[in-house]
Amino acid sequence: MARKIQLPAVGGIRKVITPGGTSTADLANLQNQINALQAQLNQLQALQHPNTQGSGSEAFLAVRGALQGGGPMVGNVPLTTTGPLVGILEGEQGEQGDIGPPGQAGARGATGPAGAAGPAGADGDPGEDGPPGAQGPQGPAGAAGAAGASGFMLMISEDGADGDPGPPGLPGAPGAAGAAGPPGANVIFPVPGQDGEDGELGFPGPPGRDSNSITQVRGCTWSGGNSAIRQNQMTDVSVIVPEDCDVVRVTILTKGGSGSCQVDVQSAPLAGYGSFSTITGGTLPAISSALTYDNSTLTGWLTHVAASTTLNFHLVSTSVFTEITVMVTLQRTGSVTGSAGYTDAQAVAAVASALANTGNVAFTYSGGAISANTAGATANSWAQSLGSSTGASGYQKLPSGLIIQWGSFSLPVGSTTSVSFPLTFPNYVFAVTTSQGHSTSYGYPFAVESLTTSGFTAAPDCSGGINSGTGYYIAIGR
Repeated sequence: MARKIQLPAVGGIRKVITPGGTSTADLANLQNQINALQAQLNQLQALQHPNTQGSGSEAFLAVRGALQGGGPMVGNVPLTTTGPLVGILEGEQGEQGDIGPPGQAGARGATGPAGAAGPAGADGDPGEDGPPGAQGPQGPAGAAGAAGASGFMLMISEDGADGDPGPPGLPGAPGAAGAAGPPGANVIFPVPGQDGEDGELGFPGPPGRDSNSITQVRGCTWSGGNSAIRQNQMTDVSVIVPEDCDVVRVTILTKGGSGSCQVDVQSAPLAGYGSFSTITGGTLPAISSALTYDNSTLTGWLTHVAASTTLNFHLVSTSVFTEITVMVTLQRTGSVTGSAGYTDAQAVAAVASALANTGNVAFTYSGGAISANTAGATANSWAQSLGSSTGASGYQKLPSGLIIQWGSFSLPVGSTTSVSFPLTFPNYVFAVTTSQGHSTSYGYPFAVESLTTSGFTAAPDCSGGINSGTGYYIAIGR
């Protein structure tokens, strides 16, 4: 009896085929074809709303048997039949009967042999780069190479990959507070020619003095900036006085408006620095409801300051002043050393000594001028003004610089006699003329030997002796 096989509906058409035999292999082959067709139909049903745009990597629908068409799975894929879906098995076709219910699925047939490998497909488009892989562990360091020959070598090492930054460290504990610094030094009244630190423009200072001046100024300045000075914050200021001086003036200048202040001026020898005592005699320089103070009377003051004494300036009190400058003017009283300058009395003495005539003319100093008292001058005052000495031995200085000297000496008897001039010639002596000695009957000549600027030697100029007596000479030189 011929079997009827009902196929699934394709495109709304249901076909029935009648196998021509009852071979189990035929039934298994038929079932495989049915399964393949069912898979293709499932793909077609999934494309009810096909995507008409492709990316170039779509699946490809390949058909066989009674189907033809196929192609890339984009949009509508054409699929047609060219004949019966399943070939008619050998045998006589029976009468078509009613389609019965589908029978139970038969047993799965044995897997057929593997088909031959198809040709290799075309290379697909390269995919996108994948994410970088994790960095591998660092390899062990290689052994050190042998030392190269001596010479210069430029070695370039490859930078390793930067590690991930670590988390920020915790903030360190605050450091301990530093010790308080010492109070700033007070501004010292500048020595002439020495630049001080820049500050507010102060009052004009006294004119500078050169090294030959007999007066000098010493002092200091206390400043509070733009605020009133606070007395307990101002330190004392000390200066050294190198020469014997007298204090002749004290001056105070201020800024900040009319106010009051008191300043003490103290002193101590350099060896006893720090053990200060006041030189004001209790009369402190002070300002009351004013701006300045200036005093050259200095009643009660110990005005003399010995060489190598330190003067110390101490701010006793102050009110509204933002700046206070105190100065003392010192006048030199010591002796002249080198080109340090002259006091009035020393200048008079130096001029009088240079003229070497203080015994005849009295020089005096008054009102800045030197005058000479010539009262009592004699007729020979012209010669005396140049310098002379009268008597049995003497000298006379002439305007041209010549000097004439004369004198007497004891005649040499059997030996020489040394004679000294009253005044040593400053440069040289030209000649000495002597008179002859004498005896009771006649005189004997003598000679001048060993002539120098300070004297000569008289010697007999005959074979016989000379009786005792007196000789005379005249010398000229300059």
